[in-house]
Amino acid sequence: MDQALWCTCLILAIICNGWCKGFDFMDFTPIKFKLYPQDHQHIVVNWTVDSALENVTYEIQVARTENFNLIESVNISTKSQNSEEPFQTWTWTSKLPLQCTDHSVRMRLIYNYNSTFVDSWSQWKTHTGKKINVINCYHVNESVIVTDECLAHDYIRFLLTRFSPESSPRLSPRCFLGGGFCPCVVRFFFSSDEGAHDVWDEPQIFPSEEVFQERSEVYFCCVAPRDAQVTSITFNRTRYPLISISSQVKAIAVDNLNITSELGVSLVCLDSKGDEGITSNFVTFPPQKPRNVSCETEDLKVWSCRWDPGRPPNLHKRHVHHYALLVENSGHDLIRCDMSSCSFLAVSHLSEYYVTVVVTSSLGQEMESIKFHALDRVFPVAKSLSVIPDVHQANVSWTIEGNFTKIPMICQVQIIPEGNVLTIEQTGGLALHFSCQLENLKPSTQYSVKVQCAVSGRRWRKWAGPLFFNTHPLVLLDIWRSIQALPSGRRVILTWRTYTSDMQLDVKSYEIRLQQENSLGTLWTNTTSVNPQVNQTEFFIDEQGCNISVYANITAGISVASHIFIPPAKHSENAVIPKRVVGSVRTGFMLSWTEDPSAVCGYTVEWCHNGSGVLPCTPSNLQWQTVRRSNTSLSLKAGSFMGGCRYTFNVLRCREDGHHLIETHIGYLQEQTPTQFVQIQNYPVVTSSSATIEWSFPEDDPRHPGFISGYLVTFQNGHWSDQNHNSYNLSIDNPHRKSITVNSLWESREYSFCVQPCTSAGPGPSTCRTFRTSPDYTHFWVKILIPVIFLFGCCILLWPYWKRLRSTVVEIFTHPTKVNVNVLQLDSSLYETSERIRALTVEDCLCCDLEIIEVKPGVAECKCLVYPNEASCSFAPLTACCCTELTDDVWGDPVSERGVSVCNFTYSPTFTEVSFCRSSFSSDGLTEGQPVQPHDTCTTDYVVSAEDQDATGPIVFST
Repeated sequence: MDQALWCTCLILAIICNGWCKGFDFMDFTPIKFKLYPQDHQHIVVNWTVDSALENVTYEIQVARTENFNLIESVNISTKSQNSEEPFQTWTWTSKLPLQCTDHSVRMRLIYNYNSTFVDSWSQWKTHTGKKINVINCYHVNESVIVTDECLAHDYIRFLLTRFSPESSPRLSPRCFLGGGFCPCVVRFFFSSDEGAHDVWDEPQIFPSEEVFQERSEVYFCCVAPRDAQVTSITFNRTRYPLISISSQVKAIAVDNLNITSELGVSLVCLDSKGDEGITSNFVTFPPQKPRNVSCETEDLKVWSCRWDPGRPPNLHKRHVHHYALLVENSGHDLIRCDMSSCSFLAVSHLSEYYVTVVVTSSLGQEMESIKFHALDRVFPVAKSLSVIPDVHQANVSWTIEGNFTKIPMICQVQIIPEGNVLTIEQTGGLALHFSCQLENLKPSTQYSVKVQCAVSGRRWRKWAGPLFFNTHPLVLLDIWRSIQALPSGRRVILTWRTYTSDMQLDVKSYEIRLQQENSLGTLWTNTTSVNPQVNQTEFFIDEQGCNISVYANITAGISVASHIFIPPAKHSENAVIPKRVVGSVRTGFMLSWTEDPSAVCGYTVEWCHNGSGVLPCTPSNLQWQTVRRSNTSLSLKAGSFMGGCRYTFNVLRCREDGHHLIETHIGYLQEQTPTQFVQIQNYPVVTSSSATIEWSFPEDDPRHPGFISGYLVTFQNGHWSDQNHNSYNLSIDNPHRKSITVNSLWESREYSFCVQPCTSAGPGPSTCRTFRTSPDYTHFWVKILIPVIFLFGCCILLWPYWKRLRSTVVEIFTHPTKVNVNVLQLDSSLYETSERIRALTVEDCLCCDLEIIEVKPGVAECKCLVYPNEASCSFAPLTACCCTELTDDVWGDPVSERGVSVCNFTYSPTFTEVSFCRSSFSSDGLTEGQPVQPHDTCTTDYVVSAEDQDATGPIVFST
């Protein structure tokens, strides 16, 4: 009754609402929808849409468990459905696996047009989850009807495998386990309730044996058996907090999953009875987009595509990525491929291809597409590559196969290690044959060739090869000759050196072929075979020219011939002036010559191994070196030469008519001191002051250990073996000058000289001789005549002064020289000053002999000394005098018969310039006690002061 009343009220409210809004009443039919699981995480809702309705909204609610706990509500708006398909689909994604519990869906319609009309809710439609205690509710032999529509066939198979073998399940004809989803009726027959209970005696974990995406969040649930509850859930040995779904269902949330190995990650559930459920799941990454997709063909018949699959998979058995290729514009189906490559047949009418690579797995799908022109991706490969080698060349051949009709092709051949590339072009066809010749190869050398081909004007792709091969050995003969003239012809000694690129190569024999025209103009040929151990031979020819060829017989055949032409005997060589060349013990010889335009086949330099001093040069010692026409120099290493040995290098130009001398060079690797002695000719031409020496020496002898640069002449006083005498050297820089004259020698004296030849290394052995200069009488007479003439001249000059000179001489020789003492007169002021400064000090003198050499004193001075008590004398008288008495010999004239004593005194070197008068007097008429009347003569002199020991006054003497 209440329900009918409620419905009546609802209808009236809707009618009123529509009337007030100005709309007619609309009669809605109930919504019919279907519910089925897409997988264990998705539920698909499909319903029919009325095309007459516009601007309607469908409200959908999703509930969980038997109690219909609402977990999500969504509104889906639709417009007018003009399409032929009147169905609407909505897919709901569940975080919790659908096996964990029941999931129910209901929906209603909301009409929006100026007003809102809400339809009633539909009935709940439930997707049943895993219920462990459901089966035990049925009795034996009772049918179990699975009414849930479109259960996954693998879920049904799972249910079937959970029962014991004794049970007999029967499927209805409408259930197909092979694929798709369908409503199924399953009938089970059990023998007892206990059999069904044993199947569900442990907790069940969902999802199980599933694959999840890396870094995602996943919910795991555990369903406990009847009369039990879940106590813990452990994921990868870590316990997680439980999320309650129902009394028997618990769940956990695990985020940021890491990839696992093939064993997966463990999940353990423990219930209240102690039972344990264990399962494992797997984590991997979703499909990755193929990278660097490229397709190519070798023959335009089969295309091969390759790509980079990216990250290598961690699961190979349970989770496989499926690769497929689709040529979109070919009309062909998908082609199953490997993980990184795929092939398909070419389509003849296509010039451009659209290719897509698809990667799928349970976690999703990725694809990559490319577009290309067919000729841009054609890379033909050379096949049947072969090489036929020779000494300096090789023939290479190959083929390319494919459908290249009317397509221009180009190939390149590269030789290694040189790296040279040879290009060959050819118009295409079904099968193309290529060949080329490689030049300038080294003999006895390993090479390899690679070949690449492409469509002309397109890209290169890959090389075919490398193919290795060895060139044949090279045998070269370097020949030379020496010619000796004979009375009836010429003797030719032929010498050769063998050069081979293979040291292990054996020469079987040598062949010498001579071609010469005789006097009648007939050409004749003579062939001689020589043992391989011999490298020379000789033969006789006439005056005509001769052409000589030498061959070497080896295993591979006959070597390349070497030729030399002997010019006719009537040809005469031009005279050349030898040029000196300086060698070095480090660098050897460096020869250079003037270029000759007529040297069409180069130059040859010959020399003797033992040097020019050993003549004649034997064939075994004959050495030669061939130089190209473009070169005008030759460097010879020092190891092939000896020091102190002269070498003569003949430079010959090569022409069609033979070899001709153009220059000659002589030199030493290292010069040494001479070894030969100088030969002194006759006795030196000697005078009283000079000597001329001459000698002989073969300065141009090639046996010398160096170029003679001159001579060293050493002169010495006395015998050459006496080392005490001084010597001096004279150098002569001209080796052709062999005489020297030495001047400024002493007469009648013995001299020695030595002569030594010199090179740049120093002087050689010396040859010595001794000679004596002749006396020079001219000097003797000069020594006598000069004094005589001088005396004679003096006598002539002094003759007018003879009388005066005579008196002077007589006075000198008749009157002896006497010393006069002159006593100077001191004034009182000088005496007082001397007393004040104590210049003279009186000392005791035991004996003093004073001799003063001076002119005769004046009368006044003598008077003061003789008569000190005179009033005119201002100084004290001398006392206590005992020494020398002054007599008349002192004064020159007798003054008095009494003597005057000179007392002892101390002499002080005090000199005073004074003026005094010298009195001259005569002794005639002197009377004792009477003064002498002198004749005064005033002069300026120096006074020497002295002081008496006992007196207080100084004594002054004139100097």
